[in-house]
Amino acid sequence: MKVLITTDGSDAAIDGAHRALELLQPGIEVTLAMVIPEREDPMMTASGFAGPLVTEEEATADFAESVEGGRAALQHTVDALNDSELTEGDTLETRLIPSGEDAASAIVTEAERTGVDLIVIGSSGKGAWRRLFGGSVSEKVAREAPCPVLIAPPRASDD
Repeated sequence: MKVLITTDGSDAAIDGAHRALELLQPGIEVTLAMVIPEREDPMMTASGFAGPLVTEEEATADFAESVEGGRAALQHTVDALNDSELTEGDTLETRLIPSGEDAASAIVTEAERTGVDLIVIGSSGKGAWRRLFGGSVSEKVAREAPCPVLIAPPRASDD
């Protein structure tokens, strides 16, 4: 079984990964992925005499910062996962997905491209008001995905 587990390095994403690995059978191929903004093309924002809004150097530096942050979030998630959660025969690959799309569309595109059997995404637990105006990545992925989606809500606190 091929599984795409999405992360942004947040507690909700890491908890979602933990919960999915607890449920899945041995022998899975896990791709742990994070969406980052693609490198901005300065000429795409150029207009008339004013020229581009950012320089080539700024665009390169911004993209390098996104890559570094993405790699750190992926590593944080890998470090947080217990080795015991992956069993013999399981594989784990990490992948940054540079995209000009919103995160949900990029996740769906990656799932279609790689032919995964399941997408796992942690839910942030946003309230209805925030979802209405801010949108929900997990809900959009669930609506548009080419395969089943496991949305892991936040665990109840032990307070």
